[in-house]
Amino acid sequence: MLSHFRKLNTPLKSVHAYPTLNSQIDRFSSRGWNSVLAWNLWSAWADQTFLSTEERRWLEEVEPFDEWEEFALFCSHYCLVHAKTSKGELRAVGNEMFDLRSQPGHLTMRSYECSGQRGQRRFAAAMLLPGDEGATDRSPGIIVNTLGMGTKSRLQSCDIFSPGDNSKDRELAFDGGGPAARMCHSLSDLGGDYGVLLAGGRGSPSDPYRDCWIFNKKTTFWKRTHDLPAPLYRHSVTSLGQSGLALLAGGKLSATGTSGDFLLYNPTAGWVVCGIAGDTKPQVVYGAIFASSGVSDGRKDCPRGIFAGGICDGLIARQVLAWELDISDIKVCLQRFRLYVTGFPPGRRQRPELTGYQKPTIRFQNLVDGNQGQQNTLERFGAVCYWDGEKYTIIGGVIRDQLLPRSLEFLHWSDVWPGLGSIKKLLVSNVTGVETTQQLPLCIGTSTIPLRDGGLVVLGGGATCFSMGTFWNKGIFSFYPAAQNNGEMLPSTDTTGWIHEKTLDIVPGESHVPVAPMLETGATSDRQSIRTIPRVGLETAEDFSRIVRNGQPIVLDGLNLGRCVSEWNLDHLTEKVGHERKVCTSHSFNLPP
Repeated sequence: MLSHFRKLNTPLKSVHAYPTLNSQIDRFSSRGWNSVLAWNLWSAWADQTFLSTEERRWLEEVEPFDEWEEFALFCSHYCLVHAKTSKGELRAVGNEMFDLRSQPGHLTMRSYECSGQRGQRRFAAAMLLPGDEGATDRSPGIIVNTLGMGTKSRLQSCDIFSPGDNSKDRELAFDGGGPAARMCHSLSDLGGDYGVLLAGGRGSPSDPYRDCWIFNKKTTFWKRTHDLPAPLYRHSVTSLGQSGLALLAGGKLSATGTSGDFLLYNPTAGWVVCGIAGDTKPQVVYGAIFASSGVSDGRKDCPRGIFAGGICDGLIARQVLAWELDISDIKVCLQRFRLYVTGFPPGRRQRPELTGYQKPTIRFQNLVDGNQGQQNTLERFGAVCYWDGEKYTIIGGVIRDQLLPRSLEFLHWSDVWPGLGSIKKLLVSNVTGVETTQQLPLCIGTSTIPLRDGGLVVLGGGATCFSMGTFWNKGIFSFYPAAQNNGEMLPSTDTTGWIHEKTLDIVPGESHVPVAPMLETGATSDRQSIRTIPRVGLETAEDFSRIVRNGQPIVLDGLNLGRCVSEWNLDHLTEKVGHERKVCTSHSFNLPP
């Protein structure tokens, strides 16, 4: 942002003298202003002083929008200060403190830079594939970062990352087609031979997808599976152990619609809406923290987990909840689930066929215990969360009212049941054991993969700052729990040298067909009426404003598009652009008649 203003010869000369809201307050109070209130624009967006809930909802309807991380980052860099000489308060509105009541943990980080634009994609989703049969048990395998947004458009490809010594890693190729280009989708490893589930996603924010795919990790084939009941993107999904089941929470239905459903996926039966039991009801959100941690004590058919934050009516929701899913009425698939949770060896796990089940139910419990600092830390949008068998790891995202401090981007959350438990921030050191925040990736739009040896890898990601351009994370970042000796950090023992091996295209298995609009009952109409789109001429600026307000499709007739209509022929463009310059254009696949 600062380099953008310097490039325009309009440097922000005071930003280094007054870099924070508190320094802005001191700037005025030290000069005789007795009342100073300061907001950054992200906290002002949430303040009823400036915008009501109804106004925020109306603004969401003006233009389809879901890039809240980028909006929060942008707004957090600007401030609004109200100062007066009469008596009043000195306060930075929304500038909350974070008291986690615990000693920090430590991670070591190693980064591996990719050349050029290799590996640059945002809002993709990654999966971990095993190496070939000659690979050792310690081999981390191959990471595949799938689809997402590239430097110019949504990508119909995936990036392949392998360890530096990849002599024993498998060759990977996609045959037989697969999902079409998209972003804001989900990938969930269902365990065992069930494969990896890709669900939903979007083209533009007004073009959601409902198709789902299974990736077979052995054959490297994509196969179409049960579609979602409604198109969804920005949803949250967690797999339920190695059972082949997955649970989906929330998501965007359309440019202005949000789903409040919790959907259970079964490989044979598809998606089933869960009933919500109990008095505690979650808010209807998308982009929430959502993860499973195993099963309830003594209830092998009741997996449980956490649900926090998300976006509701343009604000990050105030909710930190535990959930418990009751699937005891499922007539089948429990056999495999019970074998998994009781620790039977893989060779004795049988894969039963489904014969039908009744509606599962999910119950919620409020975990907030009065510690506002902990609550502020956990209520996030766009964060990554996973369970490693002992604790949750939470990475990145954005929080309410202010920038997420770099020191709180990585958290461990343990001992959740029956209360809020212990939340520990993770201070990151470089490979030599020196604490650092300068080289951390921007944890927005990233893909994160936990490794079998306790480490995790962050790849891709970045953010667009409107007209100021896009920042990209250039490379791969691996993190491991740090070793200490008498309280001093030890150098990292991580020797895996990740490299970007190649980019592979995924040929769509079928063209993406737009989803029929949802009726009030939740069903799609079998017969859609065909209406002629009217052709309209523009006489005044008010004509155009009226068309925008109506929000209905029209054809603008008789517009004067200028000299380009007559002059922009092949010879003219070749002369202006140059016959050797490569030009990339966006394209779409032909829809069936």
